[in-house]
Amino acid sequence: MELESGFKLYQKSIRDVDGVKVAVVRTRDGKDVIHLSGDYSPGFSGCYNIAGGLICPFTYANVRILMGMLPSLKAVPLGDRGMSFGFGDRLGVATPGHVRAVVGSGFFPVFAQQSIREMQRTRRTPQDVMLSAVKGMLKEGYNAKFGADADHLKRLEDVDYVLPYGYSMFTCDPSDYVNNGTALMGVEELKGEFDKLPDSKAILGRYNGKRFDFKGYVVEFDEMDVMRAAVKYYRAVEFAARMFSKIRDSVRSNFDFELSVDETDEPTSYKEHVFIVNELRHLGVEFTGIALRFVGEFHKGVDYIGNLCEFEESVKVHRAILDEFGPYRISVHSGSDKLSIYPILGRYFEGFLHVKTAGTSYLEALKVVAKRSPSLFAEVYNYSMQRFDKDRKSYYIDVDKSHLPPIDTIDTRNYPDLLQNSDVRQMLHVTYGSVLISPLKDDVLSLLVDFEDDYYALLEEHFKRHIDALKGGV
Repeated sequence: MELESGFKLYQKSIRDVDGVKVAVVRTRDGKDVIHLSGDYSPGFSGCYNIAGGLICPFTYANVRILMGMLPSLKAVPLGDRGMSFGFGDRLGVATPGHVRAVVGSGFFPVFAQQSIREMQRTRRTPQDVMLSAVKGMLKEGYNAKFGADADHLKRLEDVDYVLPYGYSMFTCDPSDYVNNGTALMGVEELKGEFDKLPDSKAILGRYNGKRFDFKGYVVEFDEMDVMRAAVKYYRAVEFAARMFSKIRDSVRSNFDFELSVDETDEPTSYKEHVFIVNELRHLGVEFTGIALRFVGEFHKGVDYIGNLCEFEESVKVHRAILDEFGPYRISVHSGSDKLSIYPILGRYFEGFLHVKTAGTSYLEALKVVAKRSPSLFAEVYNYSMQRFDKDRKSYYIDVDKSHLPPIDTIDTRNYPDLLQNSDVRQMLHVTYGSVLISPLKDDVLSLLVDFEDDYYALLEEHFKRHIDALKGGV
């Protein structure tokens, strides 16, 4: 394919579909567009002619036409078993690096993944997220299956927001319906709350005095156990059932449904795991994954904090429960950079594991900024420091502010090393939204366009370490 001067052709993107050549091209002003040549469809809109073909913008309407031509661009479900990896992309330019990391790994990739909270903070839409992923896959010539995760849906209205854009996975976040105060309730208060639940007598009958033996791990419920689990989680499960029904009634094809209970105050006990999955089945929820709150600390963008032996022992029991009530995937949220526990996760959840990452790709982008434009990195750092106290409130992190050095005390040559500091990583991780709705966003994106190969190489190396560590336990 020959293009006019000033246009960049992504060679891997060229595809021949029934006489139509499709490719991704970067224009003179730095925009990625669809290039068509041959006997192309007249359905594309907003296009203009150049020598050698037609240039069309990456709108969702145009991508829908491409999906008809190239069915591999449509997201498909992961299913209830296998090894899969979610690549969140807050900037919308990371997918080529994600593709390079996962190809040949045996992991099923989820390239479009963003929570409602992240969309709100970055002022992106479900459409933006899907378009960015499709564009990145096209650039890399990716033709295999992929998933798209509408993450952390907290309201039924959130389902309506994401449904039109081809998502194959829906993650229900029922945290507003979880009662985290049950551990401190006395007997009378707990009984009063339990009696308010619909069908409380039937719930008690399903568990009270029941003994479950999971390959030698015994879980036995008494009346107090049943009431605590039910008061804490029943309304959350009930909400998940309503969300599942809404999606099932709206989506014409198969889909993944994941329940996220990882953002609770305490780790998910074995009894709670049993109660949640059993009640989901009882209410007819065909879930394919569940995100538990594991023992230890899962802070953003840093390795696991906790006792590895205790973690491994808990994982053994959760796997035994999965074997009894499954199949479904165990989903690990805040999963990036937890390299010390990846071999354990890979070993015990082999064939039933999903890992979600998000902010770590943003941190890899800041490494490029730190190396290529120290002055811009200093601006991002200072602005993030200003926003940190406010932005941290909705995140589970552990940062000692005394370990956040003033940027003017650091030699510019050492800026990239700051991204190895766990306190700095967490600070930058949670302030992404403020940066990405400020004028700094355009400067950061412009630099990543200029040095995209640097960024993709960092992402490929970074995520191959993650995937290799997970495979190391298998």
